[in-house]
Amino acid sequence: WYQRRVHGDSLATYSLCCVQSCGKFQSGLSEMTRIGSQGLGFSSLGVLLSILPALCTAQYVPGQPGASWTEEEVLVVKAKLIQVISDGSRAYSSLYPNHNWSWTRMPTAAKYLRLGFHDCLKYVDGSGGCDGCLNWEGMEYTYNESFVNTMEYDDIEFTNNNGLGATVETLEGVYTDKDFPSYAPSLNISLRESGKSRADLWALAAIVGVEYGIETNNAFCDDPNYDKVGPQCNHQQGLPDCKVNLSGNIQFATGRADCITSESRPFVTTKEEAHPSIMTNGEGTVDFFKTYFNFTGREIVAILGGHSLGRLNVQHSLLPYVWTSRGTQMFNNAYYKLITNRDEWYFNDDACTKVGDAFGTKPRTRWVPHVRQFTKNGGPVHWIHENYACPNCVWDTVDNAQHLDCCTNKPADQFCRADNNRT
Repeated sequence: WYQRRVHGDSLATYSLCCVQSCGKFQSGLSEMTRIGSQGLGFSSLGVLLSILPALCTAQYVPGQPGASWTEEEVLVVKAKLIQVISDGSRAYSSLYPNHNWSWTRMPTAAKYLRLGFHDCLKYVDGSGGCDGCLNWEGMEYTYNESFVNTMEYDDIEFTNNNGLGATVETLEGVYTDKDFPSYAPSLNISLRESGKSRADLWALAAIVGVEYGIETNNAFCDDPNYDKVGPQCNHQQGLPDCKVNLSGNIQFATGRADCITSESRPFVTTKEEAHPSIMTNGEGTVDFFKTYFNFTGREIVAILGGHSLGRLNVQHSLLPYVWTSRGTQMFNNAYYKLITNRDEWYFNDDACTKVGDAFGTKPRTRWVPHVRQFTKNGGPVHWIHENYACPNCVWDTVDNAQHLDCCTNKPADQFCRADNNRT
């Protein structure tokens, strides 16, 4: 409250009120101008204007629920997050210009989604979950993928957060700097200064990752030459079920509390997280989600569908695999189609060439376990999806005489020469 006598004996009382978000003045500049015209010096008014944002906002305190977000804040931050993943290297390099990380570590829509899940992992003591903190152990380790058949590395049983570091550090720029990235819309005040929790930002980023993946999927359904992301092959191109249509918007809830940590970086915790085993089977997967999340079978199946977006990187996990061939930036149901073990076309080029068997039909498929003997026990074991298909005769004959012969020395009505010259 500010009181001042103006025009003799009359006492004018004016209230300069704030709303919760971003230090906006509810009374409006017009009322402030009226105050100035009635006798309050503009120098004094300037002092008030300079101190009110500090009085009207409270910096976030770890351990407390994050403040609510306005619709405007959600939209501005979504725009920031989209700009980040549109060119993850540019965003990260603007914060860390001397970094030497490869493209595999840069922020992407898939990493937003992965971060959203990994942040919600509980600690082994049952506490935590969705708290804006990650354990940094192994986060920046790079495996040498040339160490095939050397059994050089220690055995791997559980996953970790490796590969998420640059994404977390870039999101910290979004969290603490109202103007970051510089080529995106600005907030009036940073998320941290306005009382928002880091955990809520990470949750919103996961939502953006899914939305971005769906929009990318649908864009390639409309135009296979869509050029806003790198080349992609939508396996459902031209089919009526190509597009993903949500029944409604993904709801963004706020109020998550960040962890309290003694580490110098507030998003790092030393508490041991309960990670799933990469060497388990279906029963082990169900047990993990039941124990730590109390998920139903339907919920387990649903969350595993997040693997439609993104890929594994052997440098981070020793697992050399891509879930959806040539479609790693699209969110759809291709993951489920693969694991049902139904016969599917083989795709291995950006032109989305449907490669089948010699007679032009969908090839038989199977899953087989595979190892490259990176670790001391010969692992890690992973599964590979194989198609009993022709070579891709459109392009897979360069520098491969066997493929060239198979694709050219054939009957005219065959895509490639059938095994044992079958007809």
